[in-house]
Amino acid sequence: MQKDRKILIMKTISNAIDILIEMAFKEFDTHPKLSKRHLEMTWNLSKGYKIRLGKRRRLFCTRCFTPWIQGKTVSIKKDNGNSNNNSNDNKNSSLFIYKCLCGYTRKIPHLDKEFKPNHPKDNNVVL
Repeated sequence: MQKDRKILIMKTISNAIDILIEMAFKEFDTHPKLSKRHLEMTWNLSKGYKIRLGKRRRLFCTRCFTPWIQGKTVSIKKDNGNSNNNSNDNKNSSLFIYKCLCGYTRKIPHLDKEFKPNHPKDNNVVL
C-alpha cells in the first residue's frame, strides 16, 4: 500500500516537472522572469522529491535557470575529441560545449554521427 502511494506521487511530480519545463519554454519570449521561476520550481521539485531529471537537465542552465534556446541564451561549440588520451573514446564521439549567458559552461558528449541540437517540439530549444 505504501509503495503504491509513493509510485503515484513520483509519477505525479514527474508529470508536473514536464509541464513546468514546457511552460517555461513557451513563456520565455514574453515573460523571461516567469520562465526562470518555472525552471526553478522544477529544480526544487526534483530535489525535494529526489526525482532525477535525466536528459531534461540538459534543457536549462542549472545555475541561473535560463532555458537553453540556441542563438538566444546559449552558444554551442563543437569539439571533435582530438585530444591526446583517446584510448577509451569512440571514434564517432564528439563533445559539444554549451555556454550560457551567465557564463556557465557544460560539456556534453554526443556519440551520434549526426548532431540534432533541436528539441522535437520547438526548433529553438537545445537538448
